[in-house]
Order: sequence, then structure tokens, then C-alpha cells
Amino acid sequence: MGLRLLGLLREQTIALSTFGCLRIEQNECSNRPVLEFGRPAVVKTEAQPAIAIAIAIAIAKGLAGAPILGLCMTMEKQYLDCILVPVGLLFMAAYHLWLLYRILKHPTRTVIGVNATYRRFWVQAMMEDASKNGVLAVQTLRNNIMASTLLASTAIMLSSLIAVLMTSGSSGRSSWFIFGDRSELAFSIKFFSILCCFLVAFLLNLQSIRYYSHASILINVPVKKMAKHHRHHHLTAEYVANTVNRGSYFWSLGLRAFYFSFPLFLWIFGPLPMFCCCIALVFMLYFLDVTFQFGCDVTTADANGRSHDEESGVTTTTTTPRTAPQS
Repeated sequence: MGLRLLGLLREQTIALSTFGCLRIEQNECSNRPVLEFGRPAVVKTEAQPAIAIAIAIAIAKGLAGAPILGLCMTMEKQYLDCILVPVGLLFMAAYHLWLLYRILKHPTRTVIGVNATYRRFWVQAMMEDASKNGVLAVQTLRNNIMASTLLASTAIMLSSLIAVLMTSGSSGRSSWFIFGDRSELAFSIKFFSILCCFLVAFLLNLQSIRYYSHASILINVPVKKMAKHHRHHHLTAEYVANTVNRGSYFWSLGLRAFYFSFPLFLWIFGPLPMFCCCIALVFMLYFLDVTFQFGCDVTTADANGRSHDEESGVTTTTTTPRTAPQS
């Protein structure tokens, strides 16, 4: 079996030398074969078996070494995309679930909850005297509409830009990457994720404009002239305050969609920059979302003596003792 293998290797060596791609020389000093590619030569069949073994090693290195190494590198890059990208997205999703729990259970310890509470106070103050405060209320809501319009216009413009990049050619894209999957499927997934992020931001800002437009009309309704009962006035003020808060919530969600686009954009340059951006973004948002100045309870009171705790949602009625008439 060994003699047959050596014979096959010698035949391959003679064939390679015939086509002019291999040259074999015998070193007289060390009695070792010397291999050179690219020059024609004639090989004698009575060469030593070590020559055939050296030829086999050279062929194996030239033909099998590079593809195997490239396959291993590709598998490592795909594993990085499959591990780092989901971990970064799950980290951001877990933070926002925790933030939602804090807003629902402890609103006075978050910036979103405190702002919602004071917006409700502002609506009630504006509706106390609509003829005097109407212009101020409409101008304030108009400024919010302009902010939402700016974000919506930016989102739809960036969506168009991403769509153009998706439909353009793939020449020179490999140079954009640092480390990661460079296939066409990976490119399509990355660009499509960024496109969806900007489209969601556009739709959320449209809803914000919708609610602010409704609130700019409702806040100038003369409730005191229409309904003499104070309870109806309180319900109308609450409805307008909820409308303003919904517009603000949609604006905040649209801004969060812009925040989410940063890791997705860095994903183009590899999974490692995307993962680092997710970690840094979560730490930045924590200091922007959590407040340490309004940890106490915020309580409101109406004309009937009823107080409402904004954090626990409990409404209590306080009664003042009556003094006996003097005789």
C-alpha cells in the first residue's frame, strides 16, 4: 500500500513538472529536496521517497490550507453576529421593561412620570381661565407640534436614504466592516432593521402631532360657561390632560426609536461596535430617565376637599371640623 501511494505521488510530480508549475532540485550538501513553483523541470522517477512526501505537503498547504482557514474565520464572524447582537438588543429591551414598571408603579421617581404629573397641573391651570390663558396654551402646544414635525420629517428623510442604500450596488461594501458577517443577506437585514426603526419613529411622531392638535382645540373650551357643576369641569380637564400626555408619550417613543437606530447603524461596522453602543446607550438613558429630586409623593386637591395621590392613585376626602356657633 505504501509503495502504491509513493508511486501515485511520483506520477503527480511528473505531471506537475510536465505542465511547468513545479521544479525539483536535489541539494548536494544536505541531500534534501528543494521545491520551487512556477518553473518547468524534469523529474526523474528514481528520486528518493522524501521528494514525494515533500510534494504532498506542499500541495496540501497550497490547496487545502487557505480554504480551511477562511471557513473557520467566517464561522467565527457569524457566531459573533448571532451572539453579540441578540444580547445587546435584549439588554436594551430589559432596561425599557424595567423603566415601564417604574413609570407604572413609581411615577414620581422617573422623569416621564414627573413630567406627566406637572402637565396635568398645567392643563388645569390653563383651563381655569381660558380667555386669559388661551393664547399661551395654544403657543405651547404649537411648539410641541413643531418639535414632532421636525422629528417626523427627519425620520422619513432618513428612511428614504436607507432605501436608496439598499437598492444600490454592493461594490465596496466589504471595506465598511471591521469584523462581522459580510454576506449580502447580512447587509439586507441590517439596512432593513434601520429602515423599520425610522419608519416606526415617523409613525409615532405623527400620532404625537395628532394628539397635540386635538389638545390645542380642547384646551380653549369654556367649560365653566357650559357646565355649572364642578364635577363636569374636573372630568373635562382630566380628559384634556390625558390627551396632552398621550401626545407627549408618543413623542418620547418616537425619540426612543431614534435612540435605537444608533446601535443598528453601528451594526453595519460589525457586531462588536453595536454591542458596545447598546451598553453605553442604556447607561446614558438611565441617567436621563431616573430622577433623584422628586422622590416624595405628589398630591393634588380639588375644591371639594378631595386629595389624589399621583403615585399610588388613591383619592381621599378630607373634612374640616365645623365650629359651633357662638351664642
